[in-house]
Amino acid sequence: MTTQEKILEILEKNKGVAISGEEIATALNVSRAAIWKAINGLKEKGYNIVSTTNRGYCLSQENDILSASGIKANILNKDISVIYKESTISTNDDLLLLAQNGCKDTIVEVSSFQEGGKGRLGRTFVSPKGGIYISFLVHFKNLELKDITIITPMAAVAVLNCVKKTLNLDLDIKWVNDLFYKGKKVCGILTQACVDVENSSTSSVVVGIGIDYKLDLNTLPLELQPIVGTLIPNMQNTECNTNKFVGTLIDEMFNMLKDFPNKNFLKVYKDHSIVLGKEVKYTYNNEAKTGLVIDIDDDCALLIRQESGNIQKLNSGEVSIKFQK
Repeated sequence: MTTQEKILEILEKNKGVAISGEEIATALNVSRAAIWKAINGLKEKGYNIVSTTNRGYCLSQENDILSASGIKANILNKDISVIYKESTISTNDDLLLLAQNGCKDTIVEVSSFQEGGKGRLGRTFVSPKGGIYISFLVHFKNLELKDITIITPMAAVAVLNCVKKTLNLDLDIKWVNDLFYKGKKVCGILTQACVDVENSSTSSVVVGIGIDYKLDLNTLPLELQPIVGTLIPNMQNTECNTNKFVGTLIDEMFNMLKDFPNKNFLKVYKDHSIVLGKEVKYTYNNEAKTGLVIDIDDDCALLIRQESGNIQKLNSGEVSIKFQK
């Protein structure tokens, strides 16, 4: 971390409270002149820092600029490496490359804009400014391939919990990887793994989460405007700043990962499902089918009762709710 980043982390941890330049200089073992120079650099970047004689430097409570230092100040596990990029092609691609090159660290990458965001089934995930795009590189000891699919529902519950804690909003989950608010999609999740084909297992997984946090919906492509929503409409301000939101999501995600083998998230996932108990359309073996979703099992597969009475287990794919005419 640069001196500027270290200072920002101190100010973020003490947001709204003045910290003397001497205290910061002692903590970082640098000169007061270096502190002054770094503070001015932060101000030039848009940080609202008030400098007061005999009191020191204070980062305004209203300051809401996403940064690695700001995120780290709001997470409990300080051993996690956090990378922030204002823009990137794809946060998932960045971390997959690290994993493929043998990286064994736990890393979180966050971006405010993706030029080539990816969705499921090779689709493009539109990633405009105002969204939060976050990927997690996590490692397992020989995770079986069948268990990889359960990570996506787990991440969905982490997002749901984060949004409730920070914004007091209730989200719905559409199997398997989309979250909705007031009938509009506000989050998508993509899990990718580095697979050991010989052992049918994986040790490294990248989980990408794209959240429509504070979008100007008018900037979206016209075809998306009727179906995409945003957690904070019309670019409104909120008491929860963006760094706190992201920090809370990181904590929720790693709390879930610690408890992953127990699958305790499944109840919450089912409670917030919008397909459970609904007639749905789906595709199985390239054939269009319909049926009633009667349950979500411990593997997060849908159990669908067909008109014949047979129960179909659907492990992957997409479903759409069948509306009655």
